[in-house]
Amino acid sequence: MKTLGRAALALMLVFTAGACEALDDETPDAVDPVDPVDPVDPVDPTRKVGPITEISPRTALLGQKLTVTIKIGGDKPGPGSDVSFGPGVDVLKAVEVPGGLAVDIIVEADAASGTRDVNVTPDDAPALSAPKGFVVASAIDVTVGGGKPEQGGLVRLNLATKDMRQLAGATFDLDALHDAGTPTLFQIARGTFTTTTGSVVMLGDPFAKTGLLSFLGTNNPEDPGSPAFFAADAVTVTARAPIALISGTPSNVSLSTPLQTAFYSVNLAPQAGEGLLVDAHAKVPGGSTLNPIVYGYPATGQLDDVIDVKQILPATAGAAATEARVAYPVTAATKGFFVVFDKDFAGTATSNLSFDFRAFRATIIAETASAHGLGAPQDLGVLPATGDAVPGRIVTGKLTVGGEVDTYVLSGFPGGVRDVQISIVSEAEVDVIVDHVPGFDDDPTTFSNADRAASGTTTGFIDPNRYMRVAATPGTVKKIGTYTLSVRAVN
Repeated sequence: MKTLGRAALALMLVFTAGACEALDDETPDAVDPVDPVDPVDPVDPTRKVGPITEISPRTALLGQKLTVTIKIGGDKPGPGSDVSFGPGVDVLKAVEVPGGLAVDIIVEADAASGTRDVNVTPDDAPALSAPKGFVVASAIDVTVGGGKPEQGGLVRLNLATKDMRQLAGATFDLDALHDAGTPTLFQIARGTFTTTTGSVVMLGDPFAKTGLLSFLGTNNPEDPGSPAFFAADAVTVTARAPIALISGTPSNVSLSTPLQTAFYSVNLAPQAGEGLLVDAHAKVPGGSTLNPIVYGYPATGQLDDVIDVKQILPATAGAAATEARVAYPVTAATKGFFVVFDKDFAGTATSNLSFDFRAFRATIIAETASAHGLGAPQDLGVLPATGDAVPGRIVTGKLTVGGEVDTYVLSGFPGGVRDVQISIVSEAEVDVIVDHVPGFDDDPTTFSNADRAASGTTTGFIDPNRYMRVAATPGTVKKIGTYTLSVRAVN
């Protein structure tokens, strides 16, 4: 959920009286005495008040009167605390309560909507601020126009403003109001907009919290002053049981209804001392018109932790073709979830899907402590053949400093073309470059983790060795972190 606020500045004007010169020996008019300035309350250095930890509710409608609870850490703020929500929000009273303040406010009907800084000046202590900690919003109707607001489901939400304030369709963003870290619905597409109506499509996390859900819309999320729109308890999110998959047994379904999804779960349980290479592939059978997208989730079942999102894309200049296929390594027992749907949200009698899930056993190899950069790759041994009982290899490594480059080599590839599937899960944003020569200069293949994972398959590689290079993506600020790299032969 978005947070809102900012610190208020106290300005004190001090007037001083200056001496008046006499003109033509005339006695100057008497100067009125200046009222003394009230002394500024001193700050007690022993009082540790703050920070602001929670504001509830965090949204108010134009013309609304309500009580806002501001939770504050540290010492009590004091009964004389001053609170400000910015212009157009009148503070009627602020009362000290356990853990903070209860503040009665009224929002003026013509106040500017958008995010607000919440500023608190406690008794005898420095001022506190919650930047963008509060939102003033117009009312908007949010209703279900198609699909279902459910776990692992797609829903189209129709929007209509209630006070004729205009919507900006090109940048409009609708957020479900939820506690931080709580799975929910999230916007993945915008529909057609007029100045006062529109629609968005939202996808439910596998563990989306069930029950009534409120929404906050913003014309431009990048602009704190952009008009905001609020709908309380607009839809009810329902639970949904995923289809449990077994490795090697495809799920064949028809997504014949617009906005229909396929929702799957997997139990991943590596054998002792081993890992698993997860390969989840949305295949399109002959005659199918489906254009699938796959979302892969870890055990948390929420978008914030999404592993990867893949769809079928043709090759372009500088980018290899992609499949609707999510692959990643795991080194401990866990769960996974997958949601599949048509890219255009279409659904017909020929929207057929064959979802092929496989979990391949893999040997785990730790990164060596010695340097293994360009020209000195760590030797991972011989990569097993595709039919081997343990066909995969997993490397657990870490980029410890900016600019670090880790390289690895696998050997034992027979003559002719033999390609590999590469996948990586990384805390840092990385590029994995794969080639059949140690200089990585003979038409290498590159995979980058836009989300937590990156994966893909090489094409047309020959020669007896496969070299892999792991380094932070140029220009990224996430240069350091652990990674889990996996590889297996595909032919």
